Amino acid sequence: MISTNKFYVIEGDNCVGKTSVLNEVSPRLDIATFSTPGIDYEPIREIINTKGDNLTKFLFYLSSNFYIAPQIQKALESKSAICDRYIISSFVDFMIQEDITFEGIKLADSADEKVQRTIMNLELERDKQIYQWLHEGIGPVFVETWHVGNLAHCQIVAPNLFKEYLHIFKNILQKYRVHCFYLDLNSESIYTRTHIEDSKRKSDLIEFHREVGSNMIKLLKELNIPYSTLDANRSLDYVKKSFTDMLPAQSIS
Repeated sequence: MISTNKFYVIEGDNCVGKTSVLNEVSPRLDIATFSTPGIDYEPIREIINTKGDNLTKFLFYLSSNFYIAPQIQKALESKSAICDRYIISSFVDFMIQEDITFEGIKLADSADEKVQRTIMNLELERDKQIYQWLHEGIGPVFVETWHVGNLAHCQIVAPNLFKEYLHIFKNILQKYRVHCFYLDLNSESIYTRTHIEDSKRKSDLIEFHREVGSNMIKLLKELNIPYSTLDANRSLDYVKKSFTDMLPAQSIS
């Protein structure tokens, strides 16, 4: 059975402005918006960011995702949800920006595929909740970074798992009426926004971001997912207004 309520996903690579766009529209929607980390973590974050090593930062941001889970569940009793940087971004950001190696947190040599499988399973679990919300008439539902973005990364770092993941996603996709908003930012700007100061890795990272973006567009087209492109190279005000203008009138108050 296909969900009758509209389901929106906001996709794009790291640091393209997904959170800023969602923050713009959330006050106009009957939804619950959540950022990482939770509010009670704010005093700790300042200390962690200035004095903590990369592994400490990673574990902090990951744990805060689980901290907000009860808040999400409670809010969804009466509202829809925008999922902003739930768990996936914590993995991806620290793999790229902080050069975290998963040997450092006791994962095996095949960490890339194991991490991607963990990400896939977490997303599949979240899908069960999303489908329930839509089926029960809770909507519209906005989700930042759905399977498309995760698949785009998986295709690069874990190609063997990608085939399995894509097959699963094709079956899931049949249940949804989904529209994607894709924030398109050139890979050089993404590199600049991540504040990585490693000139030796610069060209590799720029190419990585370029490939991720290319993979997302290919997947959207191949899977016939309707999408609207937002030019994230423009000013933030322009992008936020464009996003708001694209939303159906019944989605905003």
